[in-house]
Amino acid sequence: MARRTSLKVKPTKDGVYKLGKAHLAVYTKAVEEFVGWFGLSEWKLWVIIEPHDNAYGFCRADCPNQCAVIGLTPEWDVQPTEKELRKVALHEVFELLLAPMWHAVLARSLDENWANSQRHTIIRRLENISRNMI
Repeated sequence: MARRTSLKVKPTKDGVYKLGKAHLAVYTKAVEEFVGWFGLSEWKLWVIIEPHDNAYGFCRADCPNQCAVIGLTPEWDVQPTEKELRKVALHEVFELLLAPMWHAVLARSLDENWANSQRHTIIRRLENISRNMI
């Protein structure tokens, strides 16, 4: 039986949990799983670990070229469990799912704050529907 790597990490004195290779592996596997669920196989993806302001993860999509970076931030303020990593991965795959719509909205010069609010309303609904998938 394969030995499972622990995801539990001790916080720094500042209360920061530093993520590493084991966390990225779990995250990458979840991203790939969710990309498959939503049939997004036409996208060229890179899953990375990289700092990003005020988020646990991020998605940077280049819609015209159908390539995207889905990232995991290396420092969290909560213990990074497998369930939390999967929740973040699902959120970022929803970002990818909606990226073409977002690209179209921005191309029409609509209000970015309004469009962002609407996009996250849809993502939260999708998260609520799929909470049992995680």
